[in-house]
Parts: sequence; C-alpha cells; structure tokens
Amino acid sequence: MRRVVLMLCLLAGIAEADPPVVGQGVIFQYDSTHIYPAIITKVLHDNVVNLVAFSAINSVWYTGGYDGALVPSMTFASVDKAAATDYRWDDNPNVPVEGPQGPAGPGSNVSGISTPTLSLNGSSVLFDSTHDTIYTAVVSITGAISLSGGFDGFVSLLCDVNSTPTTPMGGAGAVASGTVVVGVSMVTGGYYTVSARVAAGHRCRLTTTSAVGTPTYSIISQRLQTLAP
Repeated sequence: MRRVVLMLCLLAGIAEADPPVVGQGVIFQYDSTHIYPAIITKVLHDNVVNLVAFSAINSVWYTGGYDGALVPSMTFASVDKAAATDYRWDDNPNVPVEGPQGPAGPGSNVSGISTPTLSLNGSSVLFDSTHDTIYTAVVSITGAISLSGGFDGFVSLLCDVNSTPTTPMGGAGAVASGTVVVGVSMVTGGYYTVSARVAAGHRCRLTTTSAVGTPTYSIISQRLQTLAP
C-alpha cells in the first residue's frame, strides 16, 4: 500500500505538459490501486489520447482487470488527463517528452508537395538544398514483340551530390518476349513506379537503358514531397 500512495503523490505533483505528443512516456492510472507506465499512441484532441500501458509484472502489456490478469495487448482509447479521476493519464517525470522516433517519412512531416521537372536522360535537378525529399514518378515502358524478338528496358533514378549523379536510388524495368505469326507485331508494356528518399543537397536524374530491342519510355507523372526538418 505504501508504494501505491507514493505513486499517487507523484501524480498529484507532476507539472502539466502542453501538448501531449505521440511516443511520450506517461503514467496511466487505471484505478486508485493500479498505476502503470504507458506510451501515448495517438492524440485525439486537447489532453485526450490513446495509449498502451505496461504491467510491472514481467514487463508485458497490461490489459487486465482489477486482478492484474494479462491478456493480449490492446490500445486504451479516449484516456483524458483528468484532475482527480480513475482511468486517466499524467506526465511521467522520469521520461522526457521527445515525441515520435525513427526516420521521417511521407505523411508524418511533409511540409510541401510539388511537381519536379526531371526528364528522361536530361540534366540533373537539385530538389532542395536544406531538406530531404521523397521523389516519386510513374513511368511507361512499352515495346514491340515480333519474329525478330522482344524488348528489355529499364528506367533508373540516380542521385548524389555530383552535377551528373551516378548513384542508383531506384528504378523500374520491363521485359517482354514471345512468338507471333508472320506479318504480325504486338506492342505491350505497362506503368511502373520509381520512388526514393533523396538527401538534402543531392541532385537527381532519370536515365533509360535498352538491353534488348527499342522500347519506348515516357514519364506519366512525378511528385516531390518536401520533408520538414
């Protein structure tokens, strides 16, 4: 009982953090005698969050009832930072508020979206000198199949700090072969996506390589997502 009273005192004396962030380590009070460390998984609004709580027993998910039974993990939904109620969360003074961890990516910290100007086998383009970017292009690769053979074509995305980049970052290719009757030629191909995260200050270009036949290449669309620092 002494340990529970001490943890309740800590909850009452913790300074409020504003605002809560995903990935923040907090304290979850299930009821007056069950208090657990937890991690915020989603901020719904104001101080209402989703979180997952950990049991002090065997360091596993706590999702049980008053007896502390352990069952498969779940997310606690709509937990408010209330002043004096059970089923609430509060700041954990032993865990800094750092927010989400891991590499940034589209949808998490995109500060802008634009249409770049890359062309096939053209000059390189500097996307952004101070921000990482996500470049995505949809390309078409088509070719003919005849008695003389098929085609094999590849589009490469090359990016680095040089004015003429040579480092492969992504690509897409198409290969087709077959047999047709005399006097008949068949055109086939498809649409393919080329995408890569590009470091700040790196230049990029798109190149084509035809290993077999004479495939036709074109850019259908391209998009650039600029990431916030």
